[in-house]
Amino acid sequence: EVGAASPPTNWYSQSSRREEEGGKRPESKEARLPLERILGSEIVRKTESFSPEDQELARSLRTTWQCQEAHNEQGKKPPRLTCLFRNLYIEARGQKSVLVAHALKGDAELSPPVSKASKAEIITGNAGVLGSTHPQLRWQEHASLQQLAEAIHLKGDVKTHRGMSVVLHTLWHFNIGHAMFDGLYPAFLSLVQFARQDEPFRTILMGTHDKSVDAKMPGAYERSEKTLGMIGGLGHLTLDSLGGLAEKHAPLHR
Repeated sequence: EVGAASPPTNWYSQSSRREEEGGKRPESKEARLPLERILGSEIVRKTESFSPEDQELARSLRTTWQCQEAHNEQGKKPPRLTCLFRNLYIEARGQKSVLVAHALKGDAELSPPVSKASKAEIITGNAGVLGSTHPQLRWQEHASLQQLAEAIHLKGDVKTHRGMSVVLHTLWHFNIGHAMFDGLYPAFLSLVQFARQDEPFRTILMGTHDKSVDAKMPGAYERSEKTLGMIGGLGHLTLDSLGGLAEKHAPLHR
């Protein structure tokens, strides 16, 4: 359940590892903040410091990535990139959703660094007449782990989707041929480039439905979307299914 963001304050977590090891955590009378239990067992509470446990959790929430020139793009200027992200976020606003990278300044696991990645051309599919679709991707670089954690916390609760996700945009995907070969196939090549093709994945479709097609071919889009999810093994998500149609209420997904 998505909760409203709390006022600015320190961001804190308390791991349940102590309980798992047989210890007891003392009950706190302090108000607990409504941040989603991202790692499954963390409890967020108010304290006066950013503890080593907080830092460990915040580090696990940061976005990292590896990018390389996409297949058949070598030598082109500027080259298109295919990127493997860990912890890429989506601020869900229906078809106006935004991808967000919450990076830690100076992080050695950013390849290339934010200064170069933010200028690269990253696409999620085709837009007809040999055009391309460019997702809205906001690069946020934070000076410290505490600033990174607070930036995520202020968005409210976070819905975590575990496992590999492939973000793609496919034109006319009511037609399974277009869905498979204009959408999924080039995205799958990116998995091959990173040697991740044998892992199950979910598809996140960035496109929308043409209402006139929906009227003439009811369920055609949904059947193609379900098929792509079955191929990957982890199902599928569409931007509309992520919620957040109101401008002031944008659920955060990871």
